Amino acid sequence: FVIGDAIDTGLEVYGDARAGNYGEAAVGAVVLGCDLLKPCKLIDKGSEIAKPLGRALRKRLHAEGPPPPWMKKPQAHHDLPQKFRDQFEARGIDIDDPKYGRWVEGGPVGDHQKWSTRFNQEWEVFLQRNPSAEEIMEQMRDMRKRYR
Repeated sequence: FVIGDAIDTGLEVYGDARAGNYGEAAVGAVVLGCDLLKPCKLIDKGSEIAKPLGRALRKRLHAEGPPPPWMKKPQAHHDLPQKFRDQFEARGIDIDDPKYGRWVEGGPVGDHQKWSTRFNQEWEVFLQRNPSAEEIMEQMRDMRKRYR
């Protein structure tokens, strides 16, 4: 546990809440609490004890390399939103795989919080069509170009 990680997580929670992503903000708050009060275990789907909840994408992106040095407020962004995790997992897609995420500039420097609500809404409409995994990948590539 590093204090800088706690600060980063706190800023992400704040940004998610400001953007109206209350579910992600709540998860972030739990992660922050777990980071501060290690060890922490959560109950997941009934009585199974899950591994400690963490910002898996952020940690996995860091494992591949730090955020670009020019970013002032780097945030790990799920190009396949966590809100729809179950739908992606049903198609065999691990949304915390770094190939489905990227570093984006967070607010107030960047626009991440400004477009994340619109980004999630577009995914919600798209997923109503019950797309295949291949169609999801095409949609993700297209949205990566439009949301930066």
